[in-house]
Amino acid sequence: MQTNKPVISLEDVRLSFEGKTILDRVNLNIFKGETLVVVGESGCGKSTLLRLCVGLIRPDRGAVKINGLDLNEIPSFKLKALRLKIGFLFQRAALINNLRVKDNVSLPLRYHGGLKEDNIYKTVKEKLDWVGMAKHEDLFPAELSEGLKKRAGLARALAMNPSIIFYDEPTSGLDPANAEAIVELIKRLKEELAVTSVVVTHDERYASLLADRIETIKEGRLLTNALHSSF
Repeated sequence: MQTNKPVISLEDVRLSFEGKTILDRVNLNIFKGETLVVVGESGCGKSTLLRLCVGLIRPDRGAVKINGLDLNEIPSFKLKALRLKIGFLFQRAALINNLRVKDNVSLPLRYHGGLKEDNIYKTVKEKLDWVGMAKHEDLFPAELSEGLKKRAGLARALAMNPSIIFYDEPTSGLDPANAEAIVELIKRLKEELAVTSVVVTHDERYASLLADRIETIKEGRLLTNALHSSF
């Protein structure tokens, strides 16, 4: 599965907020097609790690690279091009309340894709069908269960056919049946589309089902292969 060069790498990354160390000397390589799960207590820096990986925040020291490109060094147009191949499933799905499901999913296509309307609609239908939401395209977020909101958020994350997907607490707030359904969708993405996935979660039950490798964040450091760690 692994290639010589990682898709995502963090090199001696350090980050602090208001004098508090969040991440300390973090070194991490993530390879093509791998599903890495990052676990840890609430507030330990899991979501911060994801924001670093998409260049939304910068480390105090060290480098964050995607496909060998340092996110702190490349010009903004190259960073934008990299992000077009990255999907992000937010913790609470982050759907826009006054837009129907189909319009939420079409947002990245309209903003970035340069597609004609019929092609946008075809892509939206395809992604909604893939996550099992073909019958819900005309509903508003307020009409959806938490499980369906997560599915809609995942469909939007898939809209640009990303090669990397970041998941922020994908099972949070879901009952066991819906959580397991989301886990199965994430596993299908790996198996059928060979996407590289980074999942952050506090739920060890689902971490072990998803992961090729698990890292635990504890006191700002990464502890590798901690499949059964106590956090």
